Amino acid sequence: MDADGVAATCGCSDFSLIKNRAREWLATVGAVRNAVFTPAPAVSSPPDESLHQPPMR
Repeated sequence: MDADGVAATCGCSDFSLIKNRAREWLATVGAVRNAVFTPAPAVSSPPDESLHQPPMR
């Protein structure tokens, strides 16, 4: 999937651009941390076989 975004100017202030870039960077760090250190689920239940069947139309 190619997700480069739109190459356009927004007319935003430098402060807003820096703040948004920092927010995106922190979100990326959090996503990587969650992907690497995923805790075990809090609740474990047996698999539900009805979820494996395609829906009837």
